[in-house]
Amino acid sequence: MSEGVTYLTFDERKCVDEAIRDVAARYGWTIHEMAIQQDHLHGVITAIREGELLREALKAVASRALNKQFGRRTWWAENGSAKYLWERSYFGNAVNYVRRQWDF
Repeated sequence: MSEGVTYLTFDERKCVDEAIRDVAARYGWTIHEMAIQQDHLHGVITAIREGELLREALKAVASRALNKQFGRRTWWAENGSAKYLWERSYFGNAVNYVRRQWDF
């Protein structure tokens, strides 16, 4: 990332939320929990797509929406995490963790 850290405003976070929910509805993905913060987001999402590819798709969708509404710029750092939640207890812990994050 060539720019400094980006801190999303309330309106930018709302834009990201709407963009991700729209694409999830379009593709039949399930958002179990999502918390969009100023400098990153957490989400527990079920989708028929590899974790890393899903992460990149969500970043692309959010970037397009942000660019359209707020102007073109770099929004995200490269990479990020994409964890697979195979065990029920791990899945539940992840949902609870995201639910406890500060929300706008």
